[in-house]
Amino acid sequence: MKDYIDIDDVNDFKCKTCDISKITRKTHPNIDINQSSEILELIHADLCGPIQPESYGGAKYFMVLVDDFSGMYFTYFLKNKNEVFDIFSQFKTKHENLTDKRIKKLRTDNGLEFVNEQLDTYLANSGIFHEKTIPYNSESNGKAEKANRILLERARSLLYESELPLKFWAEAINFSTQVSNVTPRKGKEKIPLETWIGKKPKLNYLKKFGCVAYFHVPKVMRNKFDIPGRRGIMVGYARDRRGYRIYDIKHRKIIEERSIKFNESLKGSTYLGKTKVETWNIDSLFESTQDINEFDHKTKVNHLEISAEPAANENNCSIPFETPDDATNTVGGEIETLVDQIPVRRSERLKAKQMSTNLACNVPNSYLEAKNSADWQNWEFAMKNELDSLNKHKVWEIVDRPAKTKLVKSKWVYSVKQSNNGETKYKARLVAAGSIK
Repeated sequence: MKDYIDIDDVNDFKCKTCDISKITRKTHPNIDINQSSEILELIHADLCGPIQPESYGGAKYFMVLVDDFSGMYFTYFLKNKNEVFDIFSQFKTKHENLTDKRIKKLRTDNGLEFVNEQLDTYLANSGIFHEKTIPYNSESNGKAEKANRILLERARSLLYESELPLKFWAEAINFSTQVSNVTPRKGKEKIPLETWIGKKPKLNYLKKFGCVAYFHVPKVMRNKFDIPGRRGIMVGYARDRRGYRIYDIKHRKIIEERSIKFNESLKGSTYLGKTKVETWNIDSLFESTQDINEFDHKTKVNHLEISAEPAANENNCSIPFETPDDATNTVGGEIETLVDQIPVRRSERLKAKQMSTNLACNVPNSYLEAKNSADWQNWEFAMKNELDSLNKHKVWEIVDRPAKTKLVKSKWVYSVKQSNNGETKYKARLVAAGSIK
């Protein structure tokens, strides 16, 4: 007779209660391992957004397509989710023609932008097998998830270091795509671009994002006594040609040029002046240098102005990178106000905290501190919302100041809040400073 339980008996023992109460999630395979034998055989796709502020071309989302074999990233920018079908069909036609290869599998999550009758019919007619993730198991689409995280992290770093407005986020994503495709990957002998094109690419064209760039102005675009060069900001690489995307500071638009001199030691944001927009101006409400400011009784609350930095439309990187349809749109007229940091949609793709812009934010104690902070655009937008709300609810009435009366001064109180989906909200409240009567 045995004094102990035989391990073989334990392994053969079945317990329904244990099966139900102790079940765990099955581990997923290493996402860095290739599941294909040639380029285009398997494409991973994911959508990120909505993003605020919109890009200057009006994009609210970006979609990343990842080639499983090479690790190449392709990014597209969308105004609406329903553009996913057109973008994928264009991607398929273009790259199948360029490579003489054929897409055999498409792996996505279960978002309605990927799971719908139009896309299902197209994939079936094209002989493409659509692999969908198991609900609540986003790891099944790990390569696309990882690509999104890498691009967002690098774009945040680029915007933070360059000190460019948040509306350059699409340019930063594009630039991050270019860098990622020429960056060595773990366990890979070749960089993604080399695997994709079949030869080692030259990398001496890479320049620092956000640096000063002096570009040549063609004779037909200048007068006889105009200097032939102009200052701009390097924000990316030209589409389908050898050149760079440069933000023209003077005309507030993005151009593509090849005759350029770079000064990578200087930040282009240094030369971004304030552009007046005839909407509202916080400065007009307050004395310029006071921590606690008082209203000018002659100021009309319903006609305000604000200063906003110029912002650019987006374009994608040079071949083999993609460019969104609105890339040729240029910036003209009034510049819209920059708003909050980039939020992300609530989905199984990425945790909201991973996708928040996470730019360092110190809550200011006064209007002057807010104006001098790196997050001035966000505080400015928050104050506009507060003033619009006060004006909408008719909180005050403009009257002449009575004789021999002291005014109760006002001050701004700032705070940062985190919503349930991880979105960072900048809040500003205008209060009466009753403590200084």
